[in-house]
Amino acid sequence: MHNFPIVEPKGNQSNLAQPSLVDMFKPHPILSLVTIALTLSPLPTPAAEMTDRPQPPSPPSIPSNVLQTPDQLPTIHTRAEVEQYQQQRVKLIGQYIATRRKPNPMNTGIVGFKGDYITAKIMLQDGTDIAINSPMLKQSLRSEKEAQQYDQKQVEVIGRLEMLENSTENRRSQLYIVLESIHLPPDQPDY
Repeated sequence: MHNFPIVEPKGNQSNLAQPSLVDMFKPHPILSLVTIALTLSPLPTPAAEMTDRPQPPSPPSIPSNVLQTPDQLPTIHTRAEVEQYQQQRVKLIGQYIATRRKPNPMNTGIVGFKGDYITAKIMLQDGTDIAINSPMLKQSLRSEKEAQQYDQKQVEVIGRLEMLENSTENRRSQLYIVLESIHLPPDQPDY
């Protein structure tokens, strides 16, 4: 039992014991035991009750942690194939096109930055452009070394196809690939 200090009544107040603020915020021993018991005791769940019934066999699935090798991925050459494989891991084959621009010095966040922003896209056989990474992220900026190595060359790019939705009706949504790897195809020499 808690021993609360008794405060002397003033005026016509009753003679009841009143706890101090410190005592009011102490955990109650019985409530603490109930909390521990509820925390430790397993409660029946609907899923546990359903395990008693026979379940139909589920179809086999590929575990989410198993990645397909590049040879097993769908190979994309045209926009029609892009539409078919949205939000899936694919291999793109197309021409690497680097674009350079001078950034606004106020927006770079780097004092004295004098370089270019280099972004790149992959142009498919039918002229469809797919940006490398979302243009909204700094990961879309490409290195000078990469741009020199691949610019205007046929490349194989592996990654996940995504679409950046535009909020205005007069602009098309932009396709991009979340880049995993990029390289020259085996039949093209690396200069």
